[in-house]
Amino acid sequence: SSGINAEYGGQVCAICSSGFVRKGNHCVACNQLFAAISWIVGIAAFTLLMWLMLKPLSVQTGIFVKVNILVSFLQILSQFNVYTGNNNSNTGSTTWPSAFVQFTSFLNFANLDILSSTSLDCAVGYRIDFYQGYLFIILLPFVFGAFISLLFGIWMFLERKEFFSCLPRKIKRYSYEDLQSMLVRNLLYIVTTFYPSVSSRVLQLFRCEEISSQYYNVYDYSIQCYDQKWNSFMGLSVFMIVFWIVGVPVAVFGIVSRYKIELQQSSKKHTLRFGVVYGNFKLSYFYWGGLEFVRKLFFTSIIIFIAPNSSLQLVVALLVSQLTILLQMGLSPFKKKSDNIAQTLALIAIFLTLFYGAFHSPNQ
Repeated sequence: SSGINAEYGGQVCAICSSGFVRKGNHCVACNQLFAAISWIVGIAAFTLLMWLMLKPLSVQTGIFVKVNILVSFLQILSQFNVYTGNNNSNTGSTTWPSAFVQFTSFLNFANLDILSSTSLDCAVGYRIDFYQGYLFIILLPFVFGAFISLLFGIWMFLERKEFFSCLPRKIKRYSYEDLQSMLVRNLLYIVTTFYPSVSSRVLQLFRCEEISSQYYNVYDYSIQCYDQKWNSFMGLSVFMIVFWIVGVPVAVFGIVSRYKIELQQSSKKHTLRFGVVYGNFKLSYFYWGGLEFVRKLFFTSIIIFIAPNSSLQLVVALLVSQLTILLQMGLSPFKKKSDNIAQTLALIAIFLTLFYGAFHSPNQ
């Protein structure tokens, strides 16, 4: 069985038994074919990301902007089965269909969330608890960033030592300053991609439910809240809230404000470095990249604390979703008309998905 009646155990029968993996509100039987496809798609996505990082592509190219819109849409959609409703059967605000749950879990490759998108529990034959997944997700962008920094550090060192001077002229070489700019741009890519998944995992630690005078994490009922181990992770979460959840949008706003003139003048250096959070928007909406971080934060993380386990949660999400559509249609912040159309369609798709969830709410 792959639905809500699959084998459960533990607190309130909400922990998946051996041979099953958690997918949103469901325990789903391990599917090796699905896991294999997920790994293939994940490797392909990682390869594409690495290729983009090694290419000095202009961030204004049409394909990049539309891919970024698509990735943002998938990142939000992939979190719907996480924040809408409680993981306990039929007590939450929405019980999504099993097929939708598996599909959205598969979409976690857009967040580079290997644990959720590839059903790693099934592959290793070992149940990965919330704490282990927590550490894995929040460390992944830093490890990835360190790897990219090392790679470009070696490249810059060899370039400075004229190691590539013997290469044929037809092979393009990059200056030391260009490589520095590419490194900064790539680190911003990493932050942009991992921001929703890391923020969501950090805040999920604080979603606890009282059961028989004890509090348990609603994303893993084997985890007891407010004990010594939970308190140690709480300290790490507070740090991540300040450094990552709040710090990243503030840093983005600071960057575009600090270099607004250079970016408006299309300075090659600053556009290559910071264009990923600025270059797609009209000059009057230079700050819109920072607002995109806030929008993704709301739909993937903040909403889990607004009237949990009630239909009001989806109502609030619907209202905010409608507001984003009105702002997008009214302001058209992107430079290109086609990008504004693509973003509008993505926002409408999010609204319609939430509307479907509200319509099928068991509390109504």
